[in-house]
Parts: sequence; C-alpha cells; structure tokens
Amino acid sequence: MISLRAKVVLLVSLMTSGCVWFQTIPAESVGCDPDLVGLWETTEDNERERIDIPSDCVIRDPKDPDSGETLKFRTFELDGVRYAAIEVGGPRKPGMQNRDSVGDWPQDRVMLFRYRIDGTRLSYWSADINAALKIDRDDIVVHTTVEDLDGNPVSADVVRKLEPPYVDDVYLTGSRQALAAVLREHFNALFSELDPKKATVLFRVETEAHP
Repeated sequence: MISLRAKVVLLVSLMTSGCVWFQTIPAESVGCDPDLVGLWETTEDNERERIDIPSDCVIRDPKDPDSGETLKFRTFELDGVRYAAIEVGGPRKPGMQNRDSVGDWPQDRVMLFRYRIDGTRLSYWSADINAALKIDRDDIVVHTTVEDLDGNPVSADVVRKLEPPYVDDVYLTGSRQALAAVLREHFNALFSELDPKKATVLFRVETEAHP
C-alpha cells in the first residue's frame, strides 16, 4: 500500500464527509496537469507532511518506490473548471453498511476533486454527499450504502427524506455525458460552494524545478 502519509494528505477531506463515487471520469480527454507537478506539503495539526507529484500523476511510496504500490490520478477541465479523478479502492462487497442496489461497486470507479491553484497554494474539495443525494436526473442513478433492518438496500429517494440523511457513501452511475452534465449543473453545490474552510490545502515546496 502507498504510505499512510500520502493517503492522509490526499484524502483528508473525505474523513468527515464520506465518499462520493462516480462510475467513470466525465471527460473524453484526461492528462496530468503540469501545474500540479512538484513537491507539496500540508501543515495539518501543525505537522508538516509532504507529497511529491510526478509528471505522470502516479504517486509512489516514498519509502519504497520500487514496491509497485501506487496512487494514480488524472486531471481534466470542464468549462474551465479543474478536476482531478483518483482511482482508489477495490470492488465493494455486499455486507453491513456496504450493500447497494446494483451489487458490487466496480473497482474502476473514481472519486472526483475540484481544485484551484493560487500561486504556491493548492486547494481542493471532495464532492459533498448531501449535495450528491439531491441530484435528480433521469439519466443518473444515485446508489447508497444504507440498509433497512432486513439488510435490504434503501433507495436514494428514501435516504433524502431522513433528517439528517445518514449515508456512508454515494455512487453515481450514468453515461460520461450525463455525469458531465451533473458537474456543469452542480459544480458549486457539489463541491461545498468552494468554502475555504472545507478545502484541503497544500503549499508548494521550493525546489530547483520550482524555485
């Protein structure tokens, strides 16, 4: 596995909000944003943690770079908005707080982050579960991990009525075009209105490549 430090830096914003998964990257063209390449650090809890993003956006374990364990992500733009898609996790297995209405969730699902670079400051936001639950389109299916007392999956329509809605994860399925439409329609609400307090922030470390 990639080092715990790297995962914490990249995924810290998920710890309090759960995960929103997408069936596929909603863009035809993806790459690795050169503006992200380099060494970054965070000062969460007054402890500096560093992460080095290479030019292929495949992050390797800094303690054992030859281990083969990686964390891979791709970047894309949609209407001028920057996003990163991270490929993580294995297939979801049915079980307590892990069941959904379509069986196992596929391993190639992705999490999307919206990010912004201001000088030496990188801010990024994970998708908000409550906003994802509100998505109502004929071409999108919203899956949740909520079960009833008999262990049967509960539909998103029912979950939306809970006060507050309780759900660990949300999985949005639909075509690439439908998921792109979701981002266009909900790109602010889905990412916490870009509230600075809800962003994970990294700062670029000065190196020879980035003085």
